[in-house]
Amino acid sequence: MTDTEELIQNSVGFLRKIFKALPISLYSIENEPLPSSMFHESILNFEWEPLKSNCSVIHDRDSLIDIVLKRFIIDSMTSAIEDEEGNNLEKGLLKSCICLDFVYNSRSNRSNPASWGNTFFELFSTTIDLLNSPSTFLKFWPYAESRIEWFKMNTSIEPVSLGESNLISYKQPLYEKLRHWNDILTKLENNDVLNTVKHYGMKYKLENFLSELLPINEESNFNRSASISALQESDSKWEGSPSERESGRNSDVIFSADYNFVFYHLIIRPIEFAFSDLEYKNDVDRSLSPLLDAILEIEENFYSKIKMNNRTRYALEEALNREYYTNYDVMSPKLPVYMKHSNAMKMDRNEFWKDLQNIKESEDFILRPTIMDISLGNKTSLYRQFTQEDDDYYRKQFILQLCFTTNLIRNLISSDETRNFYKSCYLRENPLSDINFENLDEVNKKRGLNICSYICDNRVLKFYKIKDPDFCNVIRKLMSSDKRFAAAKIDGFKEFQNSRISKEKLSSPTFDKTFKKFTFIKMGNKLINNVWKIPTGLDKIEREVKKPEGVYEAAQAKWESKVSSEPSGEEAKDEIIRQWQTLRFLRSRYLFDFDKVNENTGVDGLFEKFKKTGALDDSFKEKLLHKINQEHRKKLQDAREYRIGRERKKRALEEETPSEREQKMKSQRLDNGFQKEGDEMKSRETLPGQEMSKDNTKITGTGVSSQDPDDVVDGGKSALQSTTAQLENPKAEDSNTASLGNPNSFSAQSMK
Repeated sequence: MTDTEELIQNSVGFLRKIFKALPISLYSIENEPLPSSMFHESILNFEWEPLKSNCSVIHDRDSLIDIVLKRFIIDSMTSAIEDEEGNNLEKGLLKSCICLDFVYNSRSNRSNPASWGNTFFELFSTTIDLLNSPSTFLKFWPYAESRIEWFKMNTSIEPVSLGESNLISYKQPLYEKLRHWNDILTKLENNDVLNTVKHYGMKYKLENFLSELLPINEESNFNRSASISALQESDSKWEGSPSERESGRNSDVIFSADYNFVFYHLIIRPIEFAFSDLEYKNDVDRSLSPLLDAILEIEENFYSKIKMNNRTRYALEEALNREYYTNYDVMSPKLPVYMKHSNAMKMDRNEFWKDLQNIKESEDFILRPTIMDISLGNKTSLYRQFTQEDDDYYRKQFILQLCFTTNLIRNLISSDETRNFYKSCYLRENPLSDINFENLDEVNKKRGLNICSYICDNRVLKFYKIKDPDFCNVIRKLMSSDKRFAAAKIDGFKEFQNSRISKEKLSSPTFDKTFKKFTFIKMGNKLINNVWKIPTGLDKIEREVKKPEGVYEAAQAKWESKVSSEPSGEEAKDEIIRQWQTLRFLRSRYLFDFDKVNENTGVDGLFEKFKKTGALDDSFKEKLLHKINQEHRKKLQDAREYRIGRERKKRALEEETPSEREQKMKSQRLDNGFQKEGDEMKSRETLPGQEMSKDNTKITGTGVSSQDPDDVVDGGKSALQSTTAQLENPKAEDSNTASLGNPNSFSAQSMK
């Protein structure tokens, strides 16, 4: 016995030295299994030095190795927990994880390879039992989640297919461990008053782990006993909850009494309600109707307030962003640059997050009330939870519970299979029950179905169909899913027993990545293109292309015809556009002649200089002289008329007698006297201090020198000669034009 104990201790020390030399960390091994190449082949074959020297003592090698591995985990975890330091705890967890991975990698080298599953479960359960707090449990649990497929292998050496499991709840190695872990969950559930956040996290992790170990058709995985949950009263451990209605006039007392009565007689007792007599059903209905009316009335106010707030918000958005859609997610918030590069800001930010993390870690160990549970024991708190309009969580929770319960009762009454299943399960769990399952006559069934249909269909679903269609659809889908789940539970989930996931690997589809020749279908469709025989396309259109030389000759001919004829003075319609089109045609050939073109000349500028250099014919000269001398002739005619008028006045003065002259002078004097008297009378009529002044204007005539007609003719001839000289000599054109354009020059010549 002493030799065996010494052999075990030496083997534990040998493994401690081997596992300590492995270059791995706790984080890496918890998320990724160790490959078999990490261990030496002699270690996997159990060729350990202590075992080689004591071969005579070993009778059952597998049992001895199991004892050594269990002793190794116990020693590692005990020393780590007693030190109460984070680093030592991580070292102990690391050694335990390495030991469990060693069991998996050495499974085929055992004397009985099928025994590796029992060893793996035993060592895993031992590790969990040595974890003395929820925090250490949660720190180790990523290892269990990453090795879930190893647990499903059971005693098999080869891995199981995805979605399958070889474990059975009533066989080893899971049988004893499953009962033990269920006891842990029961303790956590019963101790909910003293539970912290870590306890609830541990409870969730363990429940999820157990549900994934077994297949879906396993009885232990779908509440085969059909027990009804009553976890809603988890917050009432300190104070007993009344099960009967109480009398009182306060609103909270009446509301709490009705709610508790409905909860204890309907929500958690659907089987008792379904098989109860008419008086029991009517009593529950009398309490449920006013309770449901009050809850739906508060829900209506809740949705009315939401509608009003949305209407106000939409009005503000419309006023601020007229004709634009309001989107508040356009600009993503960013940290300012000065805060990124400021050391003081960085230090403050790091301290803030550090303090926040410390607060979170410290609060994980603080007792917290389950604020999401409905407070059955405190009447004031219960009334406030349901009547607070801004928070509809508790009202929605009760509505869902009520719909699920009435839906189950309706299935119990209408379906014989469902009724027989729940009846057998209930009698098996409660053999001394006083429920009369034969109490359902036709009248009782009809009354029960009417109550359930009225509550579920006429009240709840119709109300939320108008106020909240999304929540109404959620209720309908959950009720339909619950009904199908109950039918599958009654059948024992047989439809999932033969379901297997295909092991065939899906090959990736092949794609032709080569480029195909580009083709063009004229008519857009091959069939139409084959039938359509009329040739189409731009290349088939017969059209004469204009050449720049032809356009130039046409423009020149048009200009010559315009010059030879009298100008109309009216511009043709769209003349500017036509000239631009002509210039675009001429651009390719006559681009360097465009310096002769401007906004005044247009296309005609290309030809005017060329014509002026040529010899002018007589007809052209006569027309040009006539145009130039037209203004000069007009001035000569005015001078002749002025001379004739002056001669007439002179002759009239010479023919007058002296007596006629005296009479004219007298008449002028009389006119002047009458004019003075009239001025004096006007001055008397005006206000004192006002004087009227009269300005006498004198008209002085300037004499115009006469001009001889012969001189005028000579001047015209000289003007013709000068114009001809200008046409023959273009350089003198500007000076002659200036002299011709001055009217004083003509009058000066005519007066000489």
